[in-house]
Order: sequence, then structure tokens, then C-alpha cells
Amino acid sequence: MGATLAELARQHQTDKVDHGYLSFYDELFGPWRPRPLRLLEIGVGGFEHPDDPGFGGASLRLWRDYFPQARIVGLDILDKHDTAGERITIVQGSQTDPDLLARVARDHGPFDIVIDDGSHVPAHVRTTFELLQPALAAEAIYVIEDTQTSYWPSWGGSFFLDSHRSTMGMVKRRLDGLNHAELQRPNVRPSELDRRIVEIRARHNLVAFRFGDNTAPSTMNPPHPLPLGDWVRDDLLPALVEVPRTPRVLALLDATGLRAAAGRVRRRLRPPPSADAGSGDHPDDRDDRTS
Repeated sequence: MGATLAELARQHQTDKVDHGYLSFYDELFGPWRPRPLRLLEIGVGGFEHPDDPGFGGASLRLWRDYFPQARIVGLDILDKHDTAGERITIVQGSQTDPDLLARVARDHGPFDIVIDDGSHVPAHVRTTFELLQPALAAEAIYVIEDTQTSYWPSWGGSFFLDSHRSTMGMVKRRLDGLNHAELQRPNVRPSELDRRIVEIRARHNLVAFRFGDNTAPSTMNPPHPLPLGDWVRDDLLPALVEVPRTPRVLALLDATGLRAAAGRVRRRLRPPPSADAGSGDHPDDRDDRTS
């Protein structure tokens, strides 16, 4: 297959070596290496010399040589047209410009791989992800680099870990979407992203989304959308029965002699699984011996 990713990265002197991203990319992209891919990287590099259109492009050359059949597109807000070359196309513009991204997708997509190594401003990262996900192939990988800015208010991030304005806040919400079939809420209707993201991988300062078909139903929950009445009967009431089952409340039930009665009420609302549901100790089976 030729040189390894590490050898090519050193040859082209990309900063992905310094950031420690190569082993992650080798595991992520290795199986895709022989494919005739379309790859878009946001951020050509060379911002240290903004007036030099030929300075930068190390990562683009890395991907060109790593993926021998790929077409590579680089997008940068600076003019970097002289970094273009064999199988490498350069587009100038903002990563948050919807018209530009639509044109890039139309002319060069659908993309099998997108790597966001652009501004690293969380608002830009989120907007680019939302605009580009419809331009991805049915099976695709979308990578966000340098996610540390998610935690830096001076870059538009936030001190608060669940902030909706941060990159990692978006990632955490996408984790919930990945598991949309398991949500026990009424009238859940998964979004297009929920139905397409099949895997999320993360390492220090690096997140990758793998796209595919995430429409399989739960093996335990009824299919969505669940009507409100069914949800109240099958999920809410049993959950309310679980709420008081703390050690302090259980001790009070023991003291008043009401624990057995409470257990009978609970089992009426939430019967234990049938014998043919599978082997192993289900949490409800253990609870039935103590409440």
C-alpha cells in the first residue's frame, strides 16, 4: 500500500504529528485507504504567511498520498490557490458561508471524509457541521480537530461543560441522538442526524462521527413515536415507583411493615421479565427478592 501515515506525515511536515493525531487517524481511516474517496479538509494551513498563496497545504498532500485514489479539496478563508496540485483542489471562502458550502458540495461532493481543522471557533464548528452533514455520502466520516477551544471562553467556548454554544456540548447531544431508539419519552421523533450517525469516537482534542444507517429499533423499547398514554402507563408510572426506593425510604417501609405491600404494588406496575426473555440476573429479579 506504500508508505505509512506516520512516514507521510513526517515527509510533508504536517502539525498532526505534533498534536498526536496520527494513531487515531490510522485506526479510523486505515480500512478506507484503497477507496476512491472524496475528502474535504477545512483549513489549508499557512496562516503564518497570509499573503503567500503557496504556503501551507501539508495535510492536503498527506491525504493525497495516503489515499491514492482520493480527490482532495481544501477550503480556507485565505487565498491558498498555489497549494493546489495533482488531485488537490483549493477553494477560498468562509467555513460558515452556506452558499459557498452548497457550491463546494455540488461541485466536489458528496464527501466520504470531512476534516474540520479550520477556525476552531465553536460557533463556526457547529455551523459547518450542520451545513455539511447533508453533503456527506451515505457512509462517511466527519472529524473535528482541536476541540480544546470548546472549553475556552476567549475562543467562544464556555466554562460550563453542558453549554449549548460549545463544540463538546454539541458532541454530547449527538451522543443522545445516537441512542435515540432507547429514549423513554413520549412522541420522540429522531432527527435526520440521529438517524444517520452510527458511531462517535473521541480522543484528547479530537472527535469523529461515522455516518451510516442508525434506524434500527431498540431491542427493549417499543418503537417511536410512543403515544403519551402508553408512555404514562408503561414508563412514567413504573419510574415513579422506583423513585422512593432509597435506603432511607426502604428502612421506613421495613419499620412500618409496609415493604412487602409496596413490593406487590411495584410488581403490578412493573412485572419482572418472562422466563424466555433471556438468561442472566435482571435488576428487577434481584429487586423482587428485597422489596
